[in-house]
Amino acid sequence: MPDKNHNTDTPKDMQPDNNEEFERYRRQMHGQEDQGDTRPQTGRIMRLLFTILMVIVYIGMGILLLINFFGWDTTYAWPRYTVGCVLIVYGIWRAYRHYAGIDSRL
Repeated sequence: MPDKNHNTDTPKDMQPDNNEEFERYRRQMHGQEDQGDTRPQTGRIMRLLFTILMVIVYIGMGILLLINFFGWDTTYAWPRYTVGCVLIVYGIWRAYRHYAGIDSRL
């Protein structure tokens, strides 16, 4: 009967109970990411820039709708105010999500 603590699919020298070999393998494959590597990653920078851009677009478009920048007829007042408020609220929610780190877990 196989031991429950060992995964039979991985080589013996790569199993976690052989810590020295496992740590060498982990450092080789994943680098030193847990030892204070603070280099900015391209994905994080792009996500930040995209989030900032979209927050500006949502809030800006909401404000433009509220002040009737596009000169729509007064019959479209209630949809304009509704969509404008929704866009502003969503822009604020998106900024908060990024600030709180909620969207990085999605």
